[in-house]
Amino acid sequence: MFEAFDAFEVYEVRSKYYSISIEKSRIKNVSEEFEKGYGVRVIKDGKLAFSSATSLDKSLVEKLEKLVRISEDELDSFPSVGKRRVGGLYDKKLEENPLEVLKESFETIEAERSCEIASGIVEIETLERRVWNDTGEVSEKATFFAVMLEAVHDKGSAYEFDASRKADLNLERLTEKVCSLAIDDSKAKKAERRVCDVVLSPLAFHQLLYFSFYPSFNGENVVKGRSVLNGRKGETIIEGLTIYDDPTVEGEVFSYSFDDEGVKAERKTLLEEGVLKGFLCDFKHSRILGEKAGNAFREDFDSLPKIHPSNIVVEIEKGSFDADFYVHSFIGAHTANPVSGDFSLECMNAYQNGEPVRGAMLYGNVFEFLKKVSCMSKNVRQVENTICGDVLVENVEIKA
Repeated sequence: MFEAFDAFEVYEVRSKYYSISIEKSRIKNVSEEFEKGYGVRVIKDGKLAFSSATSLDKSLVEKLEKLVRISEDELDSFPSVGKRRVGGLYDKKLEENPLEVLKESFETIEAERSCEIASGIVEIETLERRVWNDTGEVSEKATFFAVMLEAVHDKGSAYEFDASRKADLNLERLTEKVCSLAIDDSKAKKAERRVCDVVLSPLAFHQLLYFSFYPSFNGENVVKGRSVLNGRKGETIIEGLTIYDDPTVEGEVFSYSFDDEGVKAERKTLLEEGVLKGFLCDFKHSRILGEKAGNAFREDFDSLPKIHPSNIVVEIEKGSFDADFYVHSFIGAHTANPVSGDFSLECMNAYQNGEPVRGAMLYGNVFEFLKKVSCMSKNVRQVENTICGDVLVENVEIKA
């Protein structure tokens, strides 16, 4: 079918998606979506072209033949496909009984809530991926189960969520927690300006890292001069901090056996005891930087692969600790500067000396901020891409 090209790559996806949206503690909408599609890339004379369709046919090939003639994107080959055995990615119950799981989930949330659930969503997806090119073919089936809740009580509010590959989320605990935070927030007083030790929850720590820290490890950003880590491999960046990207962790939300270019999943060390060891790359940028590929992801079949972290595991000395200030989450984390790492964040559901407060702000640069991290709790959880516990940060200025 693709004989007219020097090389080809087909990304095929089949998905079944179910969700319940919640508004004011009632079901607002129940959704079912089914999708099948193909994203195809081809190479001719060192030029790369891409197109997508819901079926593979002659018209798609003809379109690609036209696109590759005018393309300015260059690539001379696609990666060799491969697959690593990664367990815990699929739950038969989520595929065969999604509506039953959704119904049970809402009933649990409704039974456990002690305040109003202003908005929320319960999602289940079964995703089948298949990648094939000149070198071979790989495929995988996976399931996802996620719940997001926003609770309100009087003038207080709170947000929390959880996700899993299995139908095993503890929705009683999730609902109780978000309602407790909202009720506390309704009693919150104005925070006091001070310098003190601060504890960030796994949610708050992830929000900080995702927008201000992880972009610096993106290989495309490094190549294009959008990373402060460019040219610093081998340097000590943040003493004592070890982080690695590991898509092979069994059962985690961002685990996979191969990425969306068909590259076999592999753990990659980014920082080791503070020393910069590597970057996250797709196939194209891995060749430029001499790094491992395997972090290419697509938003859908009709989008090109982009570099993205899988499971980022954070390793810091673990122990028990107390602190004067605790932050559950941040408002405005997406406004952080992904190039410099500068941030200005409002604390949400924060506690000062054990009492709920509001109006507190944290300012700074993420690279300097992380140098003040001294300890992490043993109760580790995954929040989106980040796997960590509560994190203790010393001598932080709280502004109010």
